Amino acid sequence: QHGENDLKRKRGGCLSIFLIIFIILNSLGAFGYLFGEQAKIDMRHAYPMQPNWYIGYLTVACILNVIAGIGVWKWKKWGGYLFGINLAIVILFQFSYAPFWMGCLDCFDLFLIVALIIPVWKKMD
Repeated sequence: QHGENDLKRKRGGCLSIFLIIFIILNSLGAFGYLFGEQAKIDMRHAYPMQPNWYIGYLTVACILNVIAGIGVWKWKKWGGYLFGINLAIVILFQFSYAPFWMGCLDCFDLFLIVALIIPVWKKMD
């Protein structure tokens, strides 16, 4: 069943590609953080400034990003809000506990998602 608004919606190719890649990478990230014991050990050795709870936090952040991506894919504004809030918190923690370039990468992610969602924001529920 398609509503009238569904017929007017057209997700751009860049937004679609971004969402697919973002959902896949964050799904893999959450899976790796949950079950990749050696990866956790390697990460703790590579970044000793990170507190013990940080990997658990990253797992939750990845799961929230997947949920946000699905929300945006289904034309829900809450997905955009969740992206923005989650990525803002991730950026804060990345600049606090991770190498500078990781925080910059997440800033780029936030910029990209905002730039890609703005043109379709009024079409979202």
